[in-house]
Amino acid sequence: MKQKLTQILANPKISISVALIIALVIGIISSNIYNKTKTERSKKITTELTDSNIKNSNTAVQDLTLAFPMGGRIKNVLVKIGDKVKAGTILASLDAENTLGAINQAKGAYTSAQTAYDKLINGTSTPDIEIARVALNNAKSSYNNTVASQKVLVANTLSATLNSGLVAIPLINGTTTQASPTISGTYTGTEEGTYSVSVYTMGNGSYFNISGLEKGNGVVGAVAVPLGTHGLYIKFPDNFVSNINTTWTISIPNTQSANYLTYYNAYNSALQNQTQTIATAQGAIDAAQAVLDQKVAGARSEDLTMAKAQVESTQGALQIAQGAYNNTLIVAPVDGTITNILITTGQVATPNIPVIELLSK
Repeated sequence: MKQKLTQILANPKISISVALIIALVIGIISSNIYNKTKTERSKKITTELTDSNIKNSNTAVQDLTLAFPMGGRIKNVLVKIGDKVKAGTILASLDAENTLGAINQAKGAYTSAQTAYDKLINGTSTPDIEIARVALNNAKSSYNNTVASQKVLVANTLSATLNSGLVAIPLINGTTTQASPTISGTYTGTEEGTYSVSVYTMGNGSYFNISGLEKGNGVVGAVAVPLGTHGLYIKFPDNFVSNINTTWTISIPNTQSANYLTYYNAYNSALQNQTQTIATAQGAIDAAQAVLDQKVAGARSEDLTMAKAQVESTQGALQIAQGAYNNTLIVAPVDGTITNILITTGQVATPNIPVIELLSK
């Protein structure tokens, strides 16, 4: 029997499984012992404090259960069972980065609104008027720069669309074995349409005519020569033999290009962005002009009313943000002793579920 047991335990898989089972059993037993001990300690402290308070005070003893008003991950548990605490002591807290950020934003908005209101009450000084004039000039300068830069962006996306995959497509009226000429360069025009290229022979040379977007002619050769005056070049294949039955068409843009739709969408997006961006820049000018006009004219009663309303609005937002932050804390409502704690750091708290018990004095 002993030998068989030894053989079984010698098997790595079996020995690992046995070890895991033993560890699990030990963990469960330890947890049960800990929870039982914690519960018994809590009951003992509660009993002792209740008896003590009954003997030494005519005030009724209150066993309070405390909970978080909102859910979230528990950041800190700042007390332990048996601790005596004063009213207002923070007992536990949730992660509150977002609520703290909201408080800071609300404080800034409130301070800004209050300052603006105070300035209206006190009147506008000459330096403030000059600052408003500078702000207006800056807004106008920014508008001009915006218009110029947006024109460049739109022009670039239009150029990319018009130049996408330009090729010479043969329009065959008879039989030809000629390879198509190569189109290179960058089309600098803005007009859409087609170039038609036809070849003819004169004397000992070959020439081509162009029609459509532009009219002109050139010499057929193995080097690239201008195709019109808008930046494109045409190069015929080596050992080209003219064929009067063949005409080539270059479409601008080439809607059959693999990248045409991508460039076309980018162009339309640039147009929309241009409209919105310029409108925003114009809005900045209008706002700066209104500020200057207001400072020169002085404060009106309706301006004071609006400024006061803004102060009250931002003050309310600050109070709401502060309230949201307070909901991430559990604070002792009275003096007392901690009798039970049902949470640990890192847990996720559920709203309004009791997590701490406090026995008041």
